Amino acid sequence: MLEMIKGAKIKNAINLEEGYEMQENFLLANVDASKIINLIQDFIKENKEDSFFLFIEIPTNKEEEIKLQAKEKTEKLHMDIYYLDGITEKEANVFLEEYGEVLIHDGVVQFGFGTQRNEEIGKYKYNLVKIYSKDNLKKYTKILENHNIVKKEKVKTAWDFFTKENPGTSFSYYDKNEKNIYDCLKELKEKGLYKAETRVE
Repeated sequence: MLEMIKGAKIKNAINLEEGYEMQENFLLANVDASKIINLIQDFIKENKEDSFFLFIEIPTNKEEEIKLQAKEKTEKLHMDIYYLDGITEKEANVFLEEYGEVLIHDGVVQFGFGTQRNEEIGKYKYNLVKIYSKDNLKKYTKILENHNIVKKEKVKTAWDFFTKENPGTSFSYYDKNEKNIYDCLKELKEKGLYKAETRVE
């Protein structure tokens, strides 16, 4: 059974398990919550000669969402997208140490790191991890397999089990110091994080 992040619940999680599948330009993986930070650290180590950017995606706040839906005449939800550019390997690992717990366990937050060579790793809702690379996917399969995450023809994700009666639940997370994602954003903005856009989820 998949070890879920603390900010997500699904009734039939017993049917979920670790594993990854290969797509044309990315790997899609179910990953135990306790392994996600290690995978991201390995990605950073693999690309340590490169410069990184951090991305964070969070739901648009309720007040702004109402305005956007009225303006766009839609019921679709939106996400606010934030970036922090020009990060070194050391800085990326410091950010993970300081904010990784909240970023990983918050069920409504998606985040990750990318490189100047357009390679990227991201943690998405319900324990999904995606790794993008146009030319070097094989080196990332080794990282996954080093963590005993095996290749499958088709990975069944939480989304495959959701129904109208069982939609799954994702919610915010507070660490032991009562810090949440908005506290993290406030601190990261002082280090150069900026809002790049708002887009449909």
